[in-house]
Amino acid sequence: MEGLGQQQRVLPGARGFLTAFGQRDSHALILSNGVTNHRPVAGQPYARIRWAEIVELAAVPGNRPKDRAQFVIPSTYVDSDGRTHQVQRERGAFGLLTADIDSGDHSIDMLEEGVSAVLGDAEMLIYSSSSARPDEKKWRVMVPLAVLLPGADYAPTQDAFFKLLEERGIRCDPALARAAQPVFLPNVPPEKRRPGDGAPFFYQMRHRLGQRLVLGPTSPILIKREELRADLDRQVQETRLNRERLSRARLQNTCGDADDFDPIAHFNAHHDISDLLSHYGFERSHRQRGSHWRSPLSESRSYSTEVRDQHWVCVSAWAHNYDIGRITASHNRAGDAFDLYAFFEHGNDKSAAVRAYAQEVRPPRQPSCLPRTKRGSFTGQGAVSAEPPKAPNFLTAEKVELKLKKQLMDALEAAAKWKEGGEKSIPPVTAIRASPGSGKTSAMLSALGEFDIERLQGDVVIYMPTLRLATEAAAVAEALDIGWHVTRGRGANNPETGEPMCARAELAEETGRAGLSVKATLCERILEDGDVVRCPWYAICSGERQAKADEPKPGYLKQWQGLERWPEIRFESHAYLERGNTGSGRVVGLRIVDEKVWQNFLRSAYLPLDDLAHAGVKPPPRGRGRKQAKRYQERAAQAADRVKAGMEVAAALRAGESPVLPHYSEKDFADFAGDEDQLPTILTTLPNARDEELADAIALVRQARNTSRLCAMTWKILSDAKAKGRTDTERLAFLPSWQAPHSTKPPSDVVNLRWLAPFPSDVPTILLDADADPKILDQMHGNALMHEIDMAPNTEVIQVEDRLFSNKSLLDGRKLRAECVGVIRSEVVRDKSDAAGPRGVLVVANKSVVRRFFEDAGIL
Repeated sequence: MEGLGQQQRVLPGARGFLTAFGQRDSHALILSNGVTNHRPVAGQPYARIRWAEIVELAAVPGNRPKDRAQFVIPSTYVDSDGRTHQVQRERGAFGLLTADIDSGDHSIDMLEEGVSAVLGDAEMLIYSSSSARPDEKKWRVMVPLAVLLPGADYAPTQDAFFKLLEERGIRCDPALARAAQPVFLPNVPPEKRRPGDGAPFFYQMRHRLGQRLVLGPTSPILIKREELRADLDRQVQETRLNRERLSRARLQNTCGDADDFDPIAHFNAHHDISDLLSHYGFERSHRQRGSHWRSPLSESRSYSTEVRDQHWVCVSAWAHNYDIGRITASHNRAGDAFDLYAFFEHGNDKSAAVRAYAQEVRPPRQPSCLPRTKRGSFTGQGAVSAEPPKAPNFLTAEKVELKLKKQLMDALEAAAKWKEGGEKSIPPVTAIRASPGSGKTSAMLSALGEFDIERLQGDVVIYMPTLRLATEAAAVAEALDIGWHVTRGRGANNPETGEPMCARAELAEETGRAGLSVKATLCERILEDGDVVRCPWYAICSGERQAKADEPKPGYLKQWQGLERWPEIRFESHAYLERGNTGSGRVVGLRIVDEKVWQNFLRSAYLPLDDLAHAGVKPPPRGRGRKQAKRYQERAAQAADRVKAGMEVAAALRAGESPVLPHYSEKDFADFAGDEDQLPTILTTLPNARDEELADAIALVRQARNTSRLCAMTWKILSDAKAKGRTDTERLAFLPSWQAPHSTKPPSDVVNLRWLAPFPSDVPTILLDADADPKILDQMHGNALMHEIDMAPNTEVIQVEDRLFSNKSLLDGRKLRAECVGVIRSEVVRDKSDAAGPRGVLVVANKSVVRRFFEDAGIL
């Protein structure tokens, strides 16, 4: 029999099984909802419990609340991921068969007799569950095995055990066939005990001694297991053949050319109901001449759906529950082949089903000219070149892993050699474009764990798209013992206190937008006489003293104090690539950017056209001397030239001409940009001032700097065009009488500036991006070395609907959302009815759209 050669001999008392307390007791690093597990036990192995201890517990059951009751997963694999079904299937070794009997109200004698008929004289333990009552008895059964059962064989063996018990009138909960399903141990919670002596209102157990169960070639359980496997293989094969036949039939059904074409009649004439029932996961009864079927949606599991000539009739509740077909005079449900198709393929939307089937058998005639969308874009066949792109060089997952590891190690070596060579050349940049799901992040952490990062002479900073992803990646790195630190911005919450990392978080945000130094403006400033002026909360933020009960509890400045002096691996969000220095004072030796980041450096802004001609030069204060006066005169003369050029550029834009004026040089435009960008970066208001004073001063500087910054960027764009020999630029667009959305200001002529902010390039960089594009990469890093890795597809993609669901249309249209939910529901039903077993349906959608789905259903 399959799997017998892989079984492992159990040494009595030498091993125990995974145990924990309460459904939420998880040691996983990342919980099932995607959130990092911050409990102290995260990453630690689970405790073990031996068979003898389980028997002792049955004699004296636990007294824990239900949400903290002890359970066992009867596998010897107890690592932190031991509560994952796939992991237990791959790595688990199981020493018990278990059963959960919640229906039937069997007595313990009847239950022992029924189980004995399947197991013979093997040892077994029977005990009542915590929810059992004298008039509604519920049981759990445990059977120790003579040899451990491999995880891959556990579920089919459990299914065979359940099937044999069901044949004897004992129905088991099929959930216990799952590899990591908790089996709750003997327990009677406090509310199920008498107030006085604490004795259970109801509890029974029986431990029958005997030999441990041997699953040999003649074992009824193994014989049944192989029968079930053969039946499943046969059903899968039949389903596949039926689907292929139905697909061929549909391709042939293209003769609906008559003017009186009826899609429903056409469908019923060309599709057999029995074939459709089999296709949608119904199970045929071998009695009653095979005309009765059991629905995958039936809770009674009865063969209640009968095929009668050209229609079907259902006498149970499942068709009523799902509103399939029509109600008959006898209050049953009946329908035709098309009713089944509409429900299972189109979420019971008959209108959509009619449209889809009519489109399938009567494809529309091609128009004489290319169709357009409402916006005028060409669409349909011929709108773009039909020449297929060159097929990628696909690699297997194993080869992808090896290639990724090698390229990452090569990139780390190049970075280290650049540092060791004295940093005499441009820092190396390596970009790796690997298919989604190929394990880029895991390979990166693995490579860093093997590399001597001290050769980089500075920290390795890994940038993730968000703080949450950075935190999750840091948790994985900490489990690998290679890093742990996550930089949190001033506005982020301190995980220790739940308060913002900075007591002036909003002011810090405004300060950064104004182009001012946050540290010198809000935190700490050294004056000309050497005095130090600090924020009122500086001592708390830096860890010099503890906060009092009524004081804020910032921690931004002290977050780097736990790091060692030597190079460390740290994690930050993408936002820090734009902000530059974090204030840590630590040297960066290598940047690793995970996922796409270039769009964060795209800039677009609107500048009133007349602001290009502003002077922006103030006279010096009186009594400052001749040098200051001379400098003012020089700047005033340069400002006059800049104002004149600004007026000429504005006139050219209004006339529809190029703003790259021929009589100005690259240097002229560059000088204008430098003349604009000379506002101070530090306020005269000190960090110890009141927040209101600082806010007013920051607002004034921000307004002035915003105009100055955009004017300077205009001149830089023109200087760059001159440097590249261009006579025009698309980065400046004239918009006459433009008004910002929701603005109360009158319309005015503006210029729309578009530019690419500089990417940090002072140290070596590794880019990990599944969508890396050579053209964009060349704009940001002209010296980048790019590697491309394409993993062979391992997922079959099937289109189930031919319609467009945009976020806006879904948010605005309740009917459209209902149609979309219907499509999802039909896929869930189809998945549940799959002969190979349900695999789940993943829905990928915008959060706001998903929230609307739940609001429509009354759940939120």
